[in-house]
Amino acid sequence: MKKRIYILYCLILTLLLGTIVSWGYDKSDMPRILKVGLKYGDTSASMVDLNSSSGFDFGYYDDKGFNILFNLIEYRDITIRKDGYYKNQGGSYIDNYDNSSDSTIGPYHVQVGDEFSSKDEMENFLNTLGNSSNYYPVYEDGWKIWTGLYATKGAAEQFVDSNKKINDKNLKVVNPNNGRVVVLSKNETVLFIYDSSQREYNFRAFLDKDGNDIISVDGKKYRGEIIIRRYTGSDMTVINYLGLDEYLYGVLPKEMSGDWPIEALKAQAVAARNYAVANAHKHAEYGFDVCSTIDCQVYGGYDVEKPRTTSAVDETTGKILTYDGKIVSAFFHSNSGGRTENSENIWSISLPYIRGVDDEFSIGAPNSAWTKIYTPAQIQNVLNANGMSIGSITNIYAEEYSENGRVLSLKVEDSSKEITL
Repeated sequence: MKKRIYILYCLILTLLLGTIVSWGYDKSDMPRILKVGLKYGDTSASMVDLNSSSGFDFGYYDDKGFNILFNLIEYRDITIRKDGYYKNQGGSYIDNYDNSSDSTIGPYHVQVGDEFSSKDEMENFLNTLGNSSNYYPVYEDGWKIWTGLYATKGAAEQFVDSNKKINDKNLKVVNPNNGRVVVLSKNETVLFIYDSSQREYNFRAFLDKDGNDIISVDGKKYRGEIIIRRYTGSDMTVINYLGLDEYLYGVLPKEMSGDWPIEALKAQAVAARNYAVANAHKHAEYGFDVCSTIDCQVYGGYDVEKPRTTSAVDETTGKILTYDGKIVSAFFHSNSGGRTENSENIWSISLPYIRGVDDEFSIGAPNSAWTKIYTPAQIQNVLNANGMSIGSITNIYAEEYSENGRVLSLKVEDSSKEITL
């Protein structure tokens, strides 16, 4: 059984060798804030529901601090929606990807007047339009007022032709923009629109009665703030913006049981902190540092926090593992099979702080030994799919083992040739 495990292990390692790993950072590089991807890529969202028990601020950070653009203290529940095509189904709007003729709303708008010189000027004019919910503010290259969510340009042009002017302000059609995001109240009233491609904007919750800044994203609670952006070819990317230790509050209970000894929890807290720091910017192409899945570290947000794991984070705050003054990548696992491995046998880089050692605690624990059986044809398909041309396999054998007992070199033969993994 061991040989089968070693052979499969070698096959898996061959496919993982392309993984990029960060090996060390200066201690001064430890971030204070992390951006955690909640929805992105294939999981990006066309609409997101946000809830706060105390309402929201919306704005952006610069060198002077946080600049508030909109105060939403009256709104506990808001919907964030990409500025796209939607149709009414049973009283609720759903994404209408095919832009079919039954679309009831869309990304065409009508602008009233020109850009305003300030927010105050924009709001003063908006007030002259009365209590109508048909007009709403827009922050896009400055302050503007728009109306309408038209599915076609023709519908927007018809509004312009019919009205000519509103309160002596000229009208013009606004064409779609793939970066725009619409913020709506619970009853589907447009509160404002912003262009997420221009900069990073944050939704911040006002502190609740317990002093926490908790925001619910589609029913799941998170500390910190929420950033929502649109990238080319994608729906909305949702990012949790929060402190490093606040992030760890939501990681530790997903990586280790809160019932375990406190010193084990503290060790895990340090390892998780190291991982977050060493892998910061791993998902920079999506505008955040780490994701919330097993591709990084599993992060469950505020909902999963436990008092003992939170204490373990607090008791180790600021503590990291270093080697020669550099932050190390503190890899961890659920079971080593009884012995860990030298780094160069996994990632080809020799690290003096990652040497194979006996791990008696793994022996007999779940997954300390396992078997997976493949047919020769299945192995052939895996190899060919990864650019290693091989015919019908006639033999597989281990050629060399590491000092820790794992396969370093594996031979795979067909009737005419052999390849070495």
